[in-house]
Amino acid sequence: MYWTETISSNGGYQVYIKSANLNGKDRTTLYVAGSVGYAFSLAVSKDFIYWQNYNDQGIWQLPKYSSQPEARKLYSVSSSDRVHCHRIATNYTLEEQIAGVKSCHALQALIPHDSNSGSTVPVCQNYCFQGECGVSADGRPTCSCKAGYSGERCEVYACHKHCSNGGVCSLNEENKPVCQCTAGYVGERCDVSMCKDYCLHQGNCSVGAESLPNCSCAAGYSGERCEVAGCRDYCLRGNCSVGAEGGLTCSCETGYSGARCEVNACQGYCLNGGVCSLNEEDEPACECAAGYDGGRCELPAYNDNSCEAVTEGGTVGACHQFCLHDGVCSLNEAGEPVCQCSADHEGDRCEVPVYNDLSFQLVATVLKGKPKVTVTVGGGVQSTCASAAL
Repeated sequence: MYWTETISSNGGYQVYIKSANLNGKDRTTLYVAGSVGYAFSLAVSKDFIYWQNYNDQGIWQLPKYSSQPEARKLYSVSSSDRVHCHRIATNYTLEEQIAGVKSCHALQALIPHDSNSGSTVPVCQNYCFQGECGVSADGRPTCSCKAGYSGERCEVYACHKHCSNGGVCSLNEENKPVCQCTAGYVGERCDVSMCKDYCLHQGNCSVGAESLPNCSCAAGYSGERCEVAGCRDYCLRGNCSVGAEGGLTCSCETGYSGARCEVNACQGYCLNGGVCSLNEEDEPACECAAGYDGGRCELPAYNDNSCEAVTEGGTVGACHQFCLHDGVCSLNEAGEPVCQCSADHEGDRCEVPVYNDLSFQLVATVLKGKPKVTVTVGGGVQSTCASAAL
């Protein structure tokens, strides 16, 4: 049901057009008519409400179901005329009117007439809001709406409340509404949050500067979407634990280190094909391949890696041929050979030459029919070799 209600306000009055269900519930204010004068004599059709304006004796019309109803004056008459809205005669039941099943053909009786001249006011006058008006065969006004508008009187704009969450609506080439969403929202109507169900296990989601969702994971979880539960697959070679603030800590197996136990102590430790293993102190130790020696198998070995050298007098000690390039060998307190190198060599076995300057002198002579080459390096170091050809 529909009615008008007048309420005093600041020394004046406001006229409201209201509606409610037949049981009195769902009271709704459809329109504040105070700005257009005193409204009375309501007449209600299927889609519109009509009333008489006391101030100008005009007939006004208001859409019943529009989200933003706009009152339209159908026509005005002179002060000498007397106009009154009568109840619209219908041929359908109240239930059908509420459901909006049938059209109200009796509306044609409301086509206004000029009381002075007796002529009919044009039926299309102020009828279509956003379109061109025409008259059907039975004399009813019909609207051809502009692009983006629809409804019986072109009162519905396609973009009206189409985009949610601040999205901007525009019409595409097919005059269909499309949305440009604000940061953090997607969907045809910007009604889907990018953060919806994105972060797992109670992680907090936020939209970053690049308009992409980011997760701040709860304690014990990690991953782009907090999908890694606790310590799962975190420590590569060790045991994982979760700290008081949710941080993950690894206790690595013997021979491994790093934040996730990803560093193998033997990895790349032994050179030249040596085999690495951990000793009693859990430190890497090398078993060298034939021809190599040293803590990491970095030195060439002599006597085919034999531990002893045999001469006519018997077994020779550890110093036998240990020091190279005229180095002097002696045994330390542990019985291990130690070298005292000449001025032009260094290293554990005097195997590394020392170059005090980079001057070279190359002398070629012939010795017993074979060429001999003598190379003199700055510092007095000489090397002589014979070759079958130069």
